[in-house]
Amino acid sequence: LTDVIRKDPSQFPPDHEILTHEIEAGDFRKSEKLAVARAEILNNSHVKGAKATRGKENMVHISLTTNGGGRIRAATEKMRKGRSRLAIIYDERIISAPVVTQELSAEVTLEGFNSPEEAQSLATSLNKPLSAKLLIESLMPLAR
Repeated sequence: LTDVIRKDPSQFPPDHEILTHEIEAGDFRKSEKLAVARAEILNNSHVKGAKATRGKENMVHISLTTNGGGRIRAATEKMRKGRSRLAIIYDERIISAPVVTQELSAEVTLEGFNSPEEAQSLATSLNKPLSAKLLIESLMPLAR
């Protein structure tokens, strides 16, 4: 996509926007530009419950409603496995951008949070939503 945009910026899909994804793990820090589709796949109303787990990987396990499970399944069955990614947008920033390796359904696990507190904060917000929204959207990475 980046090569196409460099040659002809008018080819950038109008239904996408460029967002920055910050990755932080200990001393490792990386920033990447991602082309994110504006079409929402899931939001808070599709979440039944969420639970954070601690360990090697800080994870959040999310149970989706029947409608939410159907929506994520429909979106991920069309994606290129091992290449397509999902943008997990929380509080107006990408908190995770995992590669889709298989079709997803009513149970989703998000990995790679910077700390157990960050994972717990998301789980708490999903269980008792306040003003911040969780959006899951498809995205494509912009090559360097």
